[in-house]
Amino acid sequence: MLTIKTTLPKSPDSEKGKEGYRATDRQVSVNWDCPDTLKGMVEKFGEQICVAHLRSALTINVQAVARKGMADGKSDKEIQDAVNKYKPGLKVRGKSPQEKLADQFAKMPADQKAALLAQLTGIAGGGKEKKAAHA
Repeated sequence: MLTIKTTLPKSPDSEKGKEGYRATDRQVSVNWDCPDTLKGMVEKFGEQICVAHLRSALTINVQAVARKGMADGKSDKEIQDAVNKYKPGLKVRGKSPQEKLADQFAKMPADQKAALLAQLTGIAGGGKEKKAAHA
């Protein structure tokens, strides 16, 4: 069983007085018997429906890949290459905040590294050095 939550936003003020006007958001949570496996989905909905919905979702993903390429100034060939390499579910994770910080830290001069370490130690230990570092 799949629980699905959705919200219908309140109507814009410009619709006050109209039939169906909602002064507040309306939320609903429903349970839907949706299989957890591809086999179960094909059995319940049929192969043609499953393929149509998967194609639709994948089309949206490929469009996003192409839009990103355009936004990044890539050529049509580079965009096509990115689409050819696209695999659903294999999104490359970006760097975590800690990884980004470590990369920036590695590029800092020694005196800045020492000052930052003292500041972080102060924050972790209760904040005494934090005040001194900002004074």
